[in-house]
Amino acid sequence: GLVVIAGTLLPDGMTKEDVDEAAWPYLHVVDRTGVVVRSFLPRRGGAVGTGVVAAAGDRIWLAKMHRPTVEEWSVHGDRVRTIDRDLEWFEPWDSVGAGALEGLRFHPRVAEIGVDRQGRLWLKTYIPRADRESVRSTGDYNRVMDTLIEVVDPETGQLLAQRRFDPAYIRRDGGR
Repeated sequence: GLVVIAGTLLPDGMTKEDVDEAAWPYLHVVDRTGVVVRSFLPRRGGAVGTGVVAAAGDRIWLAKMHRPTVEEWSVHGDRVRTIDRDLEWFEPWDSVGAGALEGLRFHPRVAEIGVDRQGRLWLKTYIPRADRESVRSTGDYNRVMDTLIEVVDPETGQLLAQRRFDPAYIRRDGGR
């Protein structure tokens, strides 16, 4: 079996200063022995802050945190399809540069992607609360953002279910 790792993997002896991180591949396919067999999707392609999850066969799904877009890729580095969701409430933002921190704090952000046994996509998105401006200066993320869980049909891109939760962080063990 192969494993896909997201992030910057550098050869021994190299540092981040030695490479152009924007051009360096973001996704790496690793075999059972830990050897990288393939790398693809440079950061300049918008991969920074991308959620990755394994799908059926040799496929993976990517969710970009700053856009309501999910992409299916093969582990060979081929984009299979893109689901670009046109959501009125999700204004895309810049994931690098001066707007990145502001985007992380106060704009919708896809935090996680999952795939269930039926192949449906599950997206966890942090979304701004309507009253966020009144509590924005406190820096309390939970008072500014809520969590939206969505289930999407990967074949059609159709929203199958959604539910909004307060506060923004929901622990996987059900606690708060």
